[in-house]
Amino acid sequence: MNVQYLLYKNHNDHLLKNIDIVECDSVIGLRAFKDPQNIDLLYLDSFDLEDERDIASPTHHLAELASIYTKLRSGCLIAIDDCENQAH
Repeated sequence: MNVQYLLYKNHNDHLLKNIDIVECDSVIGLRAFKDPQNIDLLYLDSFDLEDERDIASPTHHLAELASIYTKLRSGCLIAIDDCENQAH
């Protein structure tokens, strides 16, 4: 149970009417996502980049994106929170 989410939800129900928060294995969850064509913003932040030679983080993000990309509608904004440095 995500206690912080429940506390937030109890005080901000009006803000959450159009937001779905899903907690699961990201690749499996994205593959099984119902109605992915209704996603306006896909924000991926499940794996940290440890150093610039790390291949695990970009490989995992690629697996996440590959699991849902063809199902997204044209115009969906995709953001991934891991890059080599602030300049990227």
